[in-house]
Amino acid sequence: MINVKKITLLGFYLLFSSSLFAEEIKINGVYNGINLHIQNPHDGNGNYCISTVYVNGIQTKIPSSTVITLDLGSMNFKIGDKIEIKIIHQDKCKPKIINPNALLIRGDFHFGKLKVDDEGLYWEGRGEGENGQYFIETFKNSSWQAEKAILAKGTRGINSYTLQVNHIAGLNKYRIKYVDSPEKFYYSDEIEFISDKEKVYFYPKNVSTTIYFSKVVKYEILDLNHKTILKGSGNEIDCTSLLSGTYYLLYDNRTEQFYKKPN
Repeated sequence: MINVKKITLLGFYLLFSSSLFAEEIKINGVYNGINLHIQNPHDGNGNYCISTVYVNGIQTKIPSSTVITLDLGSMNFKIGDKIEIKIIHQDKCKPKIINPNALLIRGDFHFGKLKVDDEGLYWEGRGEGENGQYFIETFKNSSWQAEKAILAKGTRGINSYTLQVNHIAGLNKYRIKYVDSPEKFYYSDEIEFISDKEKVYFYPKNVSTTIYFSKVVKYEILDLNHKTILKGSGNEIDCTSLLSGTYYLLYDNRTEQFYKKPN
């Protein structure tokens, strides 16, 4: 009987002692359709750091590997389901979550600071999604046009962005569109900047062969039905292929008319 007690007490002591040398990492969040990747280093004695992983209280089988992938998609979770990951590891080493944003509880997106100066645009975004994208739009020829697309960083908290832009002479109007999914998108406030660049002009208004610009610009020629006839970039346009008549010339955020003389 005494021997049995000694064995029982010894077993309890060993169990209690082993718990003193184990530590725990907890991660709480929601399922976003993304698997969790965990770095699992060695402890210096050839043993892996992680001993056990629990997902919502259920012990999960893990491979003997330096990188563990928790296949949450195979555990019948639905998007938005709450998840708690508990990682038991040795105190001599510490695992690292490779993609901690995988379980990020995402709030509604909103824009932060937005400003523009001689150099370009500056803005902030909070609550970005994993696959979010920004579209920088300018107001040209009476409509908003997307000029550039930028992938969002998609990390927790506030993310900041800087983009160089080429202002036209005079008034410039910008806004930024953030797209989280085809059904979910947001617009920033409109922002204006007046540039003191020299204004671009063209000549002649009654052209036989060539239109000349005062500097290199992007241009587009439309007929009276607003159908695009020519477009390009440069400081002159060869108009010999145009039929005689009146046309619209779009350039440097301006729309003007010119007349093509008969050849």
